[in-house]
Amino acid sequence: MTQKALVNHAEWIKDLALTVQIGAMIFILAVIVIHVLIAAGVYQDSKSIVRKRGSLFLFDATVWASVILVTGIAGFALYWVIHHSKLRSHGLPLVL
Repeated sequence: MTQKALVNHAEWIKDLALTVQIGAMIFILAVIVIHVLIAAGVYQDSKSIVRKRGSLFLFDATVWASVILVTGIAGFALYWVIHHSKLRSHGLPLVL
């Protein structure tokens, strides 16, 4: 390879690295936004459950929202199974 080809190759690698870094930052920002939106929804839903049923299982609304902020979709799935799934409404035991 000539010197000019090596310089062009190095510039291409730098551009690719920058593109990957920007993509990673956008992905991380999207994950954070999704966690916040899901946590806000869970907070509102858990508040409405408290108004209708009187209490939540395991935690209060603020703690459930915090769990969702940290765990994301996995925490939301746990919240949904505990409070909205058919398992809970049919009175089947819930094993955690």
